[in-house]
Amino acid sequence: MYPIYDVCSDNQVGKYIRSGDRPYIDRRWLDESFAEAELVRIINECWHQHRENRPSIGELVLMLRDSVQKNRELLAKGRTKLEDDFAFEKVS
Repeated sequence: MYPIYDVCSDNQVGKYIRSGDRPYIDRRWLDESFAEAELVRIINECWHQHRENRPSIGELVLMLRDSVQKNRELLAKGRTKLEDDFAFEKVS
């Protein structure tokens, strides 16, 4: 993820965000592992253009808790990606 380097003041950052721009997150993170992909998904939800569609802190805690639990389950199976888990289930 690249922060908003070219913006200096809070006022400029506010204009940047209100215009719909967001910090860039390299899409390759979606392919690294379940954990990285989940963090990208959660960050994107937190940056939703409409604040009423952003998760509350309670929802965020639950999202992170669920993601950590799923990641632990995948790691216990020797997997790091969710697709690997589905592929394993389909073959069995």
